[in-house]
Amino acid sequence: MLPGGVAGGGNVSGAGRPTPDRLLDALERAELLERALAELPEAERETLLLRDVEQLAGEDAARIMGISLAAMKSRLHRGRLHLARSLEQLADA
Repeated sequence: MLPGGVAGGGNVSGAGRPTPDRLLDALERAELLERALAELPEAERETLLLRDVEQLAGEDAARIMGISLAAMKSRLHRGRLHLARSLEQLADA
């Protein structure tokens, strides 16, 4: 075992860090996602944010929005479909 406790060479400078290209790709994807979310109807955007970002249970998201669980599920499904289409269009542009 070599110094640093790693067999074969110790710590490699920058190991585990994202490369500048990967950082740029991640930023571009984040910008596309923000633009696509902004294009959604407000009800669908709110539903997606509560369920997929905040990771609330369906019942909790529905209660916060003041709608039934079935209505929340419908909005979530429509929102995900619209988001996917919007992301495809933005990526092709």
